[in-house]
Amino acid sequence: MDITVLLVLSGFIAYAIDGLLWGLAGNILFRYIGGNQDKWPVGAFFTWLAYFIWDEIFMNQIMGNIGLSIDNQEVIEFIGEDIFSFDIFDIAISIGVIFGGFKLAQKIIVHVFFNNQNKEIMK
Repeated sequence: MDITVLLVLSGFIAYAIDGLLWGLAGNILFRYIGGNQDKWPVGAFFTWLAYFIWDEIFMNQIMGNIGLSIDNQEVIEFIGEDIFSFDIFDIAISIGVIFGGFKLAQKIIVHVFFNNQNKEIMK
């Protein structure tokens, strides 16, 4: 299997895990502060904003400051300098992943925790 395919696959898996975990945490916090579930896009937006600040700004600065270096030439050619910068593609993918994770977490919470009890909490 080519290393490029492995990189793309691991990137998609990492995004999916990030989206689900950040979506779950954001949805729990949104419910805790009393957010109306009809206004879930507001909670998803603030979850995405926290994710974006953490991942794209804070973590990229840390990686750049510690001097992250990659020794494999194929990986360097595939990633390039894009690892330390962000563009509209990064923003669009992160919005889709976090909003999808938030909505999926909302469904998981409803079906696991509020299945046949506490129906008034879901509103």
